[in-house]
This record gives sequence, C-alpha cells and structure tokens, in this order.
Amino acid sequence: MRRFANFLSGLILLSLLFFSSLSLAAPQTRPSKMSRATYLGHNLSISTETPKAGTVAVGSYLLGYSPSDRLLIGTSPWMIFDYNTYNVVTRYNIIRDESDELTLDGDDPTDSGGAFDALTVQAAYMKSGNFARDFYRQEIAIVWLTGKVAVNPYYDFYLTGNYMYFFDETIPFSLRREPFNDEKYQLSLSSLHSLKVNDLFRVSLEFGVLGLRSSYPQIHSGVSFSLTKGSYLIQLGFSVTATPYNFERFLESSTNAKPEGNYYDASVHPEIQLQYFF
Repeated sequence: MRRFANFLSGLILLSLLFFSSLSLAAPQTRPSKMSRATYLGHNLSISTETPKAGTVAVGSYLLGYSPSDRLLIGTSPWMIFDYNTYNVVTRYNIIRDESDELTLDGDDPTDSGGAFDALTVQAAYMKSGNFARDFYRQEIAIVWLTGKVAVNPYYDFYLTGNYMYFFDETIPFSLRREPFNDEKYQLSLSSLHSLKVNDLFRVSLEFGVLGLRSSYPQIHSGVSFSLTKGSYLIQLGFSVTATPYNFERFLESSTNAKPEGNYYDASVHPEIQLQYFF
C-alpha cells in the first residue's frame, strides 16, 4: 500500500509541476468566441458540458455531433477498437450552465436558482461485435445523471449517479466489478472535482463508490490533467477501482490486462482523451 501511495504521489507531483510550468506561460485572456473545445469529464464521473450547436467532435474518445447547444450524439472509437464493443451515446442538458462561457477574470457563475447550476443526463447502449470474440463479450445499457455546482471561477463540482444494466456480461469491461450476487445491474455514486489552473488548464480529481448494492462495494478514484485550447482537447489521466485493502495486491499482479483480470480486486482505467472540435 505504501508503494502505491508513493507512486501515485510522485506521479501527481510531477504532473502538477509540468502543467503549472505550462500555465505560467499562458496568458489569462478570454478565449475566442470560436473556441469549441469541450471538457467531457471522466468515464464514470462525466461533466455536464456539451459542445456548441453545429460542432463536430473527432477523436480517440468521441466521434459525435451537437445539433443544438444542449444535445450531443455520438459513438466512442476507443470502445470499438479497444473493447470490440459497438456503442451509441447521447448527452442532454436539462439545465444548461451559461457560466460555461465565462473565464477566470472575475465573472460570477450564473445562478440557475436550484441545487445545481447545471443538470445533464447521458445514456449509452453498448454491444460487443463479432471480432475479437475472446476479448470482451458484453451488452450494456447505461444512464448517467450529473449535477454541477460552479463553486467559484476556479472550482467546479460534479456529482454523478450511474446505472448500468448488463444483458450479457460473459466478459465485461473493467467498470463492472464482481457483485457476488445475482443482480444484473450496478449502481454507483461518484464526484468529480475540476480545478481550473487558468483558462487553458485544469486538474480533475475523482472520488466515488462503484457497486453500491454489491456484496463488496469498491472505492473509485482518479486524476486527470486537461488542456482545452481553441478546437483541441488533450486529457491525460487514469482512475482506479478497488476494494479498500487490495491496491497492493493489484500492483503485484502481472495478469490484469487479460479479460479475467476484470474480476481481480482492483483495476486501472485510462482517462485519456485526444479530441478535435470543429
């Protein structure tokens, strides 16, 4: 456990130093109105943002289109090529936060008058293809409900409830943990803390519980570092799901990359996004 803590602390420290050095050279100016890059959040803990109307998103994480400011429709190439899983996803802003357009120059977030400044629902359907049949075999319906609180110009708080229903979980992806019961669904609750260094860079910290009704609910935590400039989004990070006492056991395993590794006591998930919006 101590080795894991030292490794994680060192990685976070080095990443913070790198992004901070970049941010010192970045001017604190209002971005162009033509800026289309959109912060999407993490795999489990999503953001509430959607691209501007008419925007096309192309990248490793998302291939999609926004017909309006509130709606995003697309698919994830990452899920297709890395998980042999076809998928369709849609995101809709029930309450849209107009402060998404503001910067760190002192503007106050718009008050929606409710508990959240923004509220978004996202839904996805995923089904494994006929290629690489020995890798993943799954069919899933997923719903996310996320509320955002713009605490101040530097800090956005996102709270996500996640529901997954597995029609087929012969070999599921790593966010499906062994529930040790007969339930076909999985409930999770997580939070994402987005800390804006400036108008270009942000650090996101994730904390939550995956499998609320499982016999052994697991802790879910993660960190990512994002650059959004003009039409580009670059995000690097990872998240970890594990029972409280099994991080070290996971580090000692050399077989986690195999599908049966999904049933180990811990697993690492990439939070990597390379996107272009136009």
